[in-house]
Amino acid sequence: MITAIDNNGKFVVASKNLMSKNYHCISCKACVFLKSGNINSAHFAHYSKSKCNIIEMENESSEHIMGKLGILKFISEKNGILEYYLPTIKQRPDIMFDCNVIEFQCSPISNQRLIERNNGYKKLKLNPCWILGSNYYKNRFQNSTKKFYSYCRNLGFYVLFWNVGNSQLILNYQINAVDGKIISKEKRFIKFNHYIMFKNKNKLNSINLNNSLVGSLKRMEKQLLYKNLSYQYMQDVCYKNGFNLLTCSLDFYIPRVTIPVYKVNPVFVRIHILNVLDNNSKLFIIEYVISQFVWQSLVPSNIIKQFISKLVDNYLEFLINRGYISKLNEHYILNTIPKEFPNFYEKINKAYKL
Repeated sequence: MITAIDNNGKFVVASKNLMSKNYHCISCKACVFLKSGNINSAHFAHYSKSKCNIIEMENESSEHIMGKLGILKFISEKNGILEYYLPTIKQRPDIMFDCNVIEFQCSPISNQRLIERNNGYKKLKLNPCWILGSNYYKNRFQNSTKKFYSYCRNLGFYVLFWNVGNSQLILNYQINAVDGKIISKEKRFIKFNHYIMFKNKNKLNSINLNNSLVGSLKRMEKQLLYKNLSYQYMQDVCYKNGFNLLTCSLDFYIPRVTIPVYKVNPVFVRIHILNVLDNNSKLFIIEYVISQFVWQSLVPSNIIKQFISKLVDNYLEFLINRGYISKLNEHYILNTIPKEFPNFYEKINKAYKL
């Protein structure tokens, strides 16, 4: 931890230049000591055998410590507080100002822990904001980062990163999946108010569809060749329904643009929908997709459900218009499976023309 209380009851930030030796933990009030070597950044630590509930903060990386200090300076909040302890929920956000808390996350965190921390802040009517470190930025299109996706009308799906070296806030926004591959736009900020202005005024642009569909088809061929387990499982599902994943209809690839929080390739989701919709309602299908194929994230569940509902609506309407399914009362009836291609090469040639 990088903050403590001195003998006068004042908050102090860890620094190699501090002279006093008497400091106390903000949470448990026990004595702590300053650690400042040549490798790690200056920070406070408890003495051995301490049972303080925030002792895990003493194993912070230099990136985490420097990032918190950099973000505090970036937001330019005079009333911003580092590591303020909230005893009612037993949590200590990295930065707190007004009704906002900022968590700078550099290390892995489970979905359950992330949800618990957010729920704790919301109990106190605080607005949590998660900013991610360098390792997350390197893997920004991987599933480990999807749990941090947020959503707003002007940015679409987005996620925030902090560059410690340049003291920049990095915004990845308008995140979508195109032909199963995550794409996004990126913008960097050196001033907090510039970020707020951009977030409030930006307008989403249309997505340029190129021949990424061909690349998606070739990736699928390669994964089947390499015996990827998820692709092999999907191939078995296709076989049970009388067709081949590699040569299946391109109707399973429409729409090409989807939300970026699916656990699997959107093609798999559509095949699964066709596999389970017979004699089931739209509500069942929506709940099935959400429970089976959507990652938990910082995006509110009601917003995710709105997206999934719209996508399912459009897909079912598409299937009805093509004659693949029909509707009886509130349930859907499977009429026929979309016709597959004679071979993979004909499928590729067709994809080039889309």
